[in-house]
Amino acid sequence: MSEAQNRQSLSPAVNSAAQILDLLAEAGKPLSAAELARRIGRAKSTGTNIVAALEQTGLIERTEDGYLLGRKLVELGGAYLAQSDVVDEFHRSCRTLPVAKEETLSLSSLHGHEILYLAHHNGSQPVRWYARVGARLSAVATAMGIAMLSTFDDDELEEYLDGLTEYPGETEFSYTSRSQLRAAVVQARADGFAVGDQLNTLGLCSLAVPVRSRFDDRKLAVGATMLSARRSRKLEDSLVSDLELLAESLPPATD
Repeated sequence: MSEAQNRQSLSPAVNSAAQILDLLAEAGKPLSAAELARRIGRAKSTGTNIVAALEQTGLIERTEDGYLLGRKLVELGGAYLAQSDVVDEFHRSCRTLPVAKEETLSLSSLHGHEILYLAHHNGSQPVRWYARVGARLSAVATAMGIAMLSTFDDDELEEYLDGLTEYPGETEFSYTSRSQLRAAVVQARADGFAVGDQLNTLGLCSLAVPVRSRFDDRKLAVGATMLSARRSRKLEDSLVSDLELLAESLPPATD
């Protein structure tokens, strides 16, 4: 169940519209109005009306096979990123890093039990990376998620773990228990960076550093993703050093 489905809203129609957008994002393929209505638990007539309103605004688009996310969302996403200095600085700083500029770098924020990808930088060592800007992944299945959780104090971490109802077993290396996840967070807290070796994709390894800002309470992290076969102590040390520089370069959030 998506995060939008878990939220209670003062406006059920708006909440249902948000659920539809989440469902289409997760499906990655067209869904009919009837199927969308069924999945959000609304009557077919009510669901169809909400779908029609979303189509009218351009938030979704109709195809021969059903509905897909609309171009309006691209405009809104671009506007959101454009107002954030942190994304511009991320791209600028990535190009100046001695070693990491050649790697696949990412910036993400923590939203509940998921991370949201805000920006990517592709160097000369690209990897086949499916987490596009705007994509969400389970925080516990990513190095950046672990890095952000490492900034929680013990009480905050236990409260967060209390609310975690499932551990997505994407690969045989994924964390599947509270004790495994807690140990990974504690290790990241001690090291100052997190390692995610094949946590969500076989053959890929990620390193991540939390963005620490005394100006706001946001949770951000920067990370580098590479082929696991390329991982070495020397490369890891260089990338962590560069990621720390990158994290320090990012400005505080603006109003």
